[in-house]
Amino acid sequence: MIKFLSAILLGLVLVTNNVSAETTINTFAPQNGCFALARSMSLGSKGDDVLALQRFLNSYTDTTVAVSGPGSFGYETSYFGPATKRAVIKFQNKYNADILLPAGLKIGNGFVGTLTRARILKFCKGQTQSDVVFSVTTDKNTYNQNEKINISIKAENTTNKEKILNFNSGCQVAYSIGGFNQENFQICTESLTSVKIPAMSSKVWNIEHDPANYLIPPASYDLIGKVIGIGEAKKAITITSATPIETTKVTSPNGGESWLLGSNHEIIWERTPHVTFVQAPRFDLLVVPEPPACASDPITPCLMPAYSSNYLIAQNVAGTGDVSKYTWKVGQVMEPSNTTLSKGKYKIMVCETPYNGGGSCVRSERAFTIR
Repeated sequence: MIKFLSAILLGLVLVTNNVSAETTINTFAPQNGCFALARSMSLGSKGDDVLALQRFLNSYTDTTVAVSGPGSFGYETSYFGPATKRAVIKFQNKYNADILLPAGLKIGNGFVGTLTRARILKFCKGQTQSDVVFSVTTDKNTYNQNEKINISIKAENTTNKEKILNFNSGCQVAYSIGGFNQENFQICTESLTSVKIPAMSSKVWNIEHDPANYLIPPASYDLIGKVIGIGEAKKAITITSATPIETTKVTSPNGGESWLLGSNHEIIWERTPHVTFVQAPRFDLLVVPEPPACASDPITPCLMPAYSSNYLIAQNVAGTGDVSKYTWKVGQVMEPSNTTLSKGKYKIMVCETPYNGGGSCVRSERAFTIR
């Protein structure tokens, strides 16, 4: 008998409040005003009240009946099937303090009765937020994993009358992204349980995601900004790796150039991502002969000569954290001494010196010609 009474208490009064959102999900509003469902519902129920229930559940990203097909947003049905039951359970679990605990239950059972109805009624009773538009923005679209995300959630009153948003506690807004739902972790500091929005005006909440609290994996996401219990909006953002791969590339000469022996040309190399060093990084610049094709294989070049066999153009050259340049008198080298390059095909090699700690080298992707 106790379990039966507990189940009866798990109910739903369906309400509407004509709230819209710019890019997303709103509170359910197929008609003006509020209305109540006259009966409890469960698996197998049919009728217009089931249709209304599905529309309400589809108003929130975390209680949607279906992602696509029957029961999804815009394709709600009048049949209470397994998908509707699952969505009701999600709603009951989300508001367990109001629905489950008073009934002595730990998890929802999908039965729509008194307490569930009473909880949904809170979305309507005393609210006057018709024609409030919700939106969410961020300071940019792409973030490094270690960057803070600045989030603005706005509720805009589009009418000529003051609107009042009522909250159950000092928690007014929250956000979710990926597997992180701030609503589950936040410590609410808002002192007001209602917010008045003047006619043709708006209320903006600014919050910040700190990666020190939750490091979001690299991927593309829909960031959901929530005015808790009233409306939501979403925005697409991208999270990139916290440690982007550092690369250095020779950009000139990098294939096809024809430089006159004895003329002056710039050797250019670039480091990505661009960084700022306290002390300028140092580089050795070398020129590497492009070997002729091996006699046994006219297509595959012979192996490159060892580092010590290449020609040193300059040593300990100061570079930068982005684009570095060095003016070279074509053909002139430091080592071997008293050497001038002959005409032919070559590649440039740029090596980080031990001064910058590393000593890794990169070469031109293709040969250039000294003529």
